[in-house]
Amino acid sequence: MLTLQTKYTPIAKNRTVMIHEREQCAQLFFAYVGAMGLSGMRGGRLLLSAGLIDRNLAMIRDPNTDGIFRGVGEDIDALVDWHFECREAFPHVSQVYCVGDSMGGYDSLVSGYLIGANIAWAFSLDVTGTFDSEATNMLRDLLSEGNGATEYRIYFSVDNDVDTQIAEQIGDCPGVMLYPLTDVDRESSRAIMPWLAKTGQLSSIFPAFEPA
Repeated sequence: MLTLQTKYTPIAKNRTVMIHEREQCAQLFFAYVGAMGLSGMRGGRLLLSAGLIDRNLAMIRDPNTDGIFRGVGEDIDALVDWHFECREAFPHVSQVYCVGDSMGGYDSLVSGYLIGANIAWAFSLDVTGTFDSEATNMLRDLLSEGNGATEYRIYFSVDNDVDTQIAEQIGDCPGVMLYPLTDVDRESSRAIMPWLAKTGQLSSIFPAFEPA
């Protein structure tokens, strides 16, 4: 466990971050999870299914399941600073990634944009089952600017109308790549990341282990 000195006290005070350092790995993954994990699965179990448990990992738990920029704290500048501090604490890292499901998917896209990650993955952005034009417009306004560095890979079920609407709104933003899935059962259409894990497809999505 690596302890970071950070001025972002809500993270330190509430113990909402788990960090694992793998000195022989050149990759750092920021994983954004809710109060209980990722869409009902314990975060560690899901990351094991994703093949990420042996990478440098910073797992940010949102105790309120409300998105890290509200659920963890409202000081976005301090939170972004923390990401950079975390990156600097791993001098052997040359690749930075973000990953999240549902509300964590929003966190992944926003954080990936702000810190200039190599790739940000977002799964099943349908959080409430109701299309939120305000949240989607905010995301589109941010991603449409582009940062010249990040690729955004968005996975969703074509049977999920909300996810499809979100994809249509942000699909032409710089760096955005859409991955519509046609074989997801309706019950799993709002929990794509666990569904991919259950069907054995999740580990093939992320890059292979890169030694430092």
